[in-house]
Amino acid sequence: MRFHYNDCISARAICGIAFPKNVNNKKEYSMLDEQRLNQIRQMEQTLNDATELMAKIEQLQEEWKNQQPHIQALLDYYFQGDWRADYEAFDNGKIPQGMSCGVLSEDAVFNLISDQQRLSIEAIKLAVKALER
Repeated sequence: MRFHYNDCISARAICGIAFPKNVNNKKEYSMLDEQRLNQIRQMEQTLNDATELMAKIEQLQEEWKNQQPHIQALLDYYFQGDWRADYEAFDNGKIPQGMSCGVLSEDAVFNLISDQQRLSIEAIKLAVKALER
């Protein structure tokens, strides 16, 4: 479960930070200066943004994982399947005009493979950096 830390009270409760004693006795506390308050606001926004981003990344990872069998089928089609014959059929006008067939371009599948490899490497590098902290 993910938390959004929208105010100091909820953050204190979640983190187990004790509230100041003697609040009922009207003990005075001075407020932090505006620079520190702004820093808290900025860090709060960063926490909320990063929490939302992690949820999106988790969802995209799941979608990417679920797409892998389909991508493998595409690669099999391209490298060992009927891609070449279908490409030639397109060149010979044997595919209906107006039918979407970008898969028959010479670069589309190769670009997908390259993009997936590049993103995979970037994900590994980012994961290593995150783990080294």
